[in-house]
Amino acid sequence: MEIKEDGLTKTVKSHIDFFTDSFYVILDKLYQKKIMKAKFYIPYAQGDCVRGFTYGREISAKEYTKMELDEYNSHKRGVDQMVTTSMGYNMAINPFKKRKITYNQQKYQFHECECRLLDIENQEETLTNLDRLYRNKEKFIEIVQLNAEEFNNKPDMETDLNMWIHESKKISNCNKLTNEEVILHLPKKDFKVYFEEDKTNAVLKDCKFLKNMGSKNCFAIMVDKIIFIN
Repeated sequence: MEIKEDGLTKTVKSHIDFFTDSFYVILDKLYQKKIMKAKFYIPYAQGDCVRGFTYGREISAKEYTKMELDEYNSHKRGVDQMVTTSMGYNMAINPFKKRKITYNQQKYQFHECECRLLDIENQEETLTNLDRLYRNKEKFIEIVQLNAEEFNNKPDMETDLNMWIHESKKISNCNKLTNEEVILHLPKKDFKVYFEEDKTNAVLKDCKFLKNMGSKNCFAIMVDKIIFIN
């Protein structure tokens, strides 16, 4: 079958134009739907086995023996008197009231990891939507996808995050609780987020773990509220 050159040229040209236009349409959509770069900060308690506690002075064996002996002589009158009188209560409560307990202020640091944030529809999160949630003081569900390479190279971050996840799963897997009771009793955790788009910081308050989303570095959380900070 013989095809005219002009007809063939027109057909090929129309196909080229079609695919070229489609290609640029796709590129335009990808550009408009760009991924919002963000950093996710996971808090952990900064502990010190030496500085984290207040220790009394060292005592000798002789002093320790005297302390034990004095303790025995103070309470040797018997358990019966402690049960039948208020002696037991006074012995337990009065010394406790007189104690002066010094607490060290707990300090926290943060693991940092690049992430993607997706909304409940599994679409890229936007600052416009987060600002709307902030203004309306709405609770919302967010999907956090941590950078897999960073996550795998930071075992301490994974460990600290999993402590919260494991405690959450204990509640979720309790058959005696209804869905409403599970949500009510899930442990809460605050996270910080830094949005590179406009150099904005925010706190995701009272987050509750819902489920893993196919991998250990991707999970869904329920956020009580978002607070933008300077």
